[in-house]
Amino acid sequence: MSKIHYIIPTKFFSFSILNKTIENTKDIQFEQRGEKTFYYWMNLKSIRGVDVSIEDGYIEIRNTILSNQSDYLLTKIIIENCIEITNGKLLDEEEDEVELKSLYKNDDIEKFELEDCKHILMFSEIHEDIAIFGPIRPIHFGKKIHEKLKKLNDADLKREIFRIALNVQYNIPNYEYGNIMEVGNDGDEKKKMKLLTGEYDCLIDKYDYILINQDDKNPIMITNSVLNSILPNSWSLVDEFTVVAPKLNEAEWSQFVEKSRKHDEFENFMSK
Repeated sequence: MSKIHYIIPTKFFSFSILNKTIENTKDIQFEQRGEKTFYYWMNLKSIRGVDVSIEDGYIEIRNTILSNQSDYLLTKIIIENCIEITNGKLLDEEEDEVELKSLYKNDDIEKFELEDCKHILMFSEIHEDIAIFGPIRPIHFGKKIHEKLKKLNDADLKREIFRIALNVQYNIPNYEYGNIMEVGNDGDEKKKMKLLTGEYDCLIDKYDYILINQDDKNPIMITNSVLNSILPNSWSLVDEFTVVAPKLNEAEWSQFVEKSRKHDEFENFMSK
């Protein structure tokens, strides 16, 4: 799953020094994720990116499940630069010293990639939603995708999982997620809901309920599974839950509202 390396520095380290050394390296992007944490990825190539943090005087470099070859290459670049900056020593999770030249060889990367894809296959059979967070947006795997993946051989399994992940990250429109709210009383489990109005392009993620606006009437309330069964022709489901939803014309929106009304759960929800 996660793979962690540590660098024990003998010289001063700061993210500003590291970032300056790699900022001109092709495709590498980064952003600060905390006081002592930066996140790095290869634009258009990384599935998971790399987390780097400063912990109690050492540098931690973390790869997570479904990292791909670009992520591991990026990790090597970051580690090489950190060692050069700090004259540090590289350790693995067991705190054994690691030679840089032996880090993430091609055969090892291929093994890790396939192992992770098999874990995704296994988890998606059991769980409705496996959310993998990439550089741009989450990627969802679940039981519907599992049905398609379970028939594939190892090579095709890896190819298809990586295709889905990279497509969701980089090949779909960069629409906003739009109006999202949490509904519930204090002490109750709040329900996450997405409001659709038909007035703008948007992405639809996984929510407890989808609300469809009806102007002066109560909204229609449906589940993700219902939504995915009545998608307008111009909308596309790109993983287990992510829907690319361009703005509909008036006729398309009316047709979508009518289909949704047959599955409305608003009154049942309000009466609970």
